Amino acid sequence: MPLLKKTGWKVSADYAAAVKDAKAKTDAEVDRIYHLEYTGEDFVPEVNDAFDFKKASKEFIELTGSSLLQTRVLGVLDETIDKNAIVVCAAGSLPGDLQRAWRTKEVDGYHVEYGFSCMGYELNASLVFASLRRIVRSMRSLSDAGYMMLNSELATAIAEGIKVNIILFDNMTNGCINNLEIGSWTRQLRYGAPASATQKTGQL
Repeated sequence: MPLLKKTGWKVSADYAAAVKDAKAKTDAEVDRIYHLEYTGEDFVPEVNDAFDFKKASKEFIELTGSSLLQTRVLGVLDETIDKNAIVVCAAGSLPGDLQRAWRTKEVDGYHVEYGFSCMGYELNASLVFASLRRIVRSMRSLSDAGYMMLNSELATAIAEGIKVNIILFDNMTNGCINNLEIGSWTRQLRYGAPASATQKTGQL
């Protein structure tokens, strides 16, 4: 940036306008999905594929009494969370949603593990961040399976007096993995895809 200031270089007006337009469209789309509401059996999910959403949503509502959509939860958090909080996540469908829609408010406010979808990593990472920066509240978003991996670390957080806000998403026990399997693995088994196609998907 100092170099750019010295030379007085700047992007063209057309490029600046294109960036401004893209940002406005992105903000509008994020606002839309942040305020999506489940409307009953006529509701069509954003990802409308072979997964039996109607059956799964009916069972979910009966078991949990909740019909909050994942993106709506992110919207509520975006509206209420401290600006100096750090969002931490690692597995499930959340990293994808966060990457596309989360509005990070400060530098270093976003920490998501993408490498190997390490379930259980979230709470450990939150403890580190909260310990290094005591004034920062670390918000941990995790799936139900991630919670089952390392929920024992909650005892460490309590013992050390470390505040961590945990948002637990129940996706009906590995729901996103089930959806992925329906979309690729089971289809290959059913239709007898060649081994090369199976290898390309990364499935065993």
